[in-house]
Formats: sequence, C-alpha cells, structure tokens
Amino acid sequence: MRILVLWLAMVMLAGPAPAQGSGKLTPLPSGPALLDWVRTTLAELLDGMTGIERDDNPNVFIVRTTDPALPVFALTALEQGPVATEVLTAEFISRFRASCDPLRRRGELAEYAIFFEIHTVECPRSTSRANYYWIMAYKDSDRAQLIAMVGNIEHAAAINARGDRFAAVLGMRIYPTPRSLPEALAVAQAHAGDLHEYDPSQFSLLGEGRARLRVKSMILTGKPGTWEVTAPSCSAVRMREIEDGPPVTVDSEITIDLQRLATLVTRQGPDLVLRAGAYGTLTRLVSSPNPMTIPLAVEDGSLAPDSPNHAELDSLLLAWERFCATASPVSGLTVPAPAGAAPSMPSTTSRPLP
Repeated sequence: MRILVLWLAMVMLAGPAPAQGSGKLTPLPSGPALLDWVRTTLAELLDGMTGIERDDNPNVFIVRTTDPALPVFALTALEQGPVATEVLTAEFISRFRASCDPLRRRGELAEYAIFFEIHTVECPRSTSRANYYWIMAYKDSDRAQLIAMVGNIEHAAAINARGDRFAAVLGMRIYPTPRSLPEALAVAQAHAGDLHEYDPSQFSLLGEGRARLRVKSMILTGKPGTWEVTAPSCSAVRMREIEDGPPVTVDSEITIDLQRLATLVTRQGPDLVLRAGAYGTLTRLVSSPNPMTIPLAVEDGSLAPDSPNHAELDSLLLAWERFCATASPVSGLTVPAPAGAAPSMPSTTSRPLP
C-alpha cells in the first residue's frame, strides 16, 4: 500500500504520460503550459477558485477564491536540478529571509529515492506587511521542484488547511501542532520543539495548566520517563523530569518565567538576539545526595539557527509568542520573487496582492 501511495504521488506530480510510467518527475512546463499544469496538478490547492492570473513573475500565480478565510493568495511553482529539498527551500526564501522567523518543518514523506518535505515560515517583518508561507519541496534523483503558497499571516490557518489537504492526497505525514501552553512547553523541553519527534498520543492535559508527556528517553539519563508541566501562568512555569521505576525518580526540576525570557530573547530574522540575564532555574536531583540548583540564563550576543542552544530557546520563545503574547494582525500581502528559478526570472514582483 505504501508503494502504491508513492507511485500515485509521483504520477500526480509528473508530466505527460510517457514520463509517468518511469516513476520519475518530469520538468515543469514553461510559458502558458505552466498554468495548465497548475490547474490540473494542484487542484486541491485551488478549491473554490474564482480566478487565477499570472503575476509579472512567470512562476507566480494570483489565486482568488470563494473562501472567506482565504480570499486571495499567491501560488509559486519552480524547479532546479538534483539539489536537496532543504537547499531549494532555503534558496526560495533567501531574498526575504531577514524578515522571517525560523523555518518550521510541518511534514514529510520519504521512501526509496523519493522525498517530500513541507516547511512553513512566518515573515512578520515583510516591509510593512506580514506574510505566511507554506512550502512543499520534493525530489527524485534527477531534479527538485517546489510548490509554495503565500498569504497574509492572519490567514495562516487557512493556508495550512489547504496545503495539508493536498499533502494528505500524497500520503504525507503532517506533524501535530501544540494546542495549549502546557503542551508547547512539554514539547519544547522534551524535544527542543522538534515536532518530528513528538507523539501526541503520549501527551495528557490534566487541567488547570497541568500536563504530562511520556518519552522514550530522558535528557539526563537516557531512560524512559515522563515530563510533568505545571503552568498556571506564563511567568510561573514548573517542569519535572521523572524517570520510570522502580524506583520512580525525579531527575530534575525546572522553573521558567516566559515573560522574563521574552525580554531577554528577541528575533532578528531567523537569528535570536540575547540580552544577558536569567529567566529560570534548573535543579539536578539525579545521582547526587545534594541537589544542585543553577540559573537558566543567557549572555549578550546572538544565535544563528545552527547554534547549539538556538532550538531550545526558540521553542520556548515560540510558546510565549503563541500562548502568552498578544499578536496584532497586519493586513496586506507582498509576493517576493522566488529564488532558485531560471536565470531569466525577475528577482522581484512589481506589485502587491490586492
């Protein structure tokens, strides 16, 4: 059944019939034929469409729909040679990267030589507007292709829903999204926010800001156990790392003030800018008769996404942004030019979406 799903996925994204039998991606068509490819191949993304028009950029289309949650969005389709999907995605967002938060992996499908990967990214500092991107890159051994939707950041949920329906047709696994502060904190602490590792069936919301997450491997000992989270408020978070018995052992206790963290850690594009200070404590209880408490603190500086502590701090800051901060939606949408396309492709689009 798995092979059948993968074969259907390749047929769906392949070109003319002669190439479909090979189970390989075919080059994207150019000129007017690309619009026909978009209409037929990406039908799930065009549900409720009332009109589609080519933008000044030949690989970008403006789609209007009857959906009040997503009345207009931009759709991009482009291709490169045999590069990794993460390379194609990085090149696509490179021209506007400084205005965007870190990339978030949303889903994947990998089997044999076929690989699909979905990322989303919020770009709250796109000029005077805030944009949201849903990006699916996929490849075989010969070429990589990319499909992206961009809309106002206030329409992020609708963009995800539309993209995820399309991904479901391909049999892709969509990562779960934390729905509460305790869940976001549990995932942040147990998996550094990596939803690829998170199994929501192991999470229990106990009420009154309390939750429990079972994990296969604890941070300090590598043994199975449970993370307990108590978060009556964003400024009073307490977490315990409890190792399975016998005997049941509390390995560590952590306190975090997310409000304080948000004053010390801010975003500058995908990087984190740090101002020196403490935002909590860690008490190590395992293998020691005398518990040792150390401050959780940051020093002045900045962290790039590939820095050792970036994932942990980013996941905690993201929990604060989603469940503690008050967001102000920004209207409007600008469609940046996709990177990684043919050399003749213009570098920017000349007009914003209405």
